[in-house]
Amino acid sequence: MAMQSPERKLTRCGMRNKDVIEDWIRLSAAAGFLWLEAATVIWLRTSMLVTLRPGSRDEAIRMVAEKFKGNADLAMKFAAARPKSARQATRLSINHYGSLVRANRKRLVDRRLARRLVN
Repeated sequence: MAMQSPERKLTRCGMRNKDVIEDWIRLSAAAGFLWLEAATVIWLRTSMLVTLRPGSRDEAIRMVAEKFKGNADLAMKFAAARPKSARQATRLSINHYGSLVRANRKRLVDRRLARRLVN
């Protein structure tokens, strides 16, 4: 019986090892971009709160409230999707939080640009 090369060997979920590695690399890159966007949102919010700009109190309240809503929404997505692997769960989480973080970044940057145009 001939040995299969590591690239052709199938995992339990029927994917080749090479495909699994590539999938995890893509997920790692997506997580890295999510981290970078989240750091940007943290910086934008911190600068708003420290300088006591108008709307900073509302932003602080929104920041806390959206944590609870975001986590509850993700729990509902997990219950509905029932991910069967760590990769599926990771992808679901990154996509969920990624859309929230992107929306916050866009909103905060748009607000910042609008304020500069007015001044």
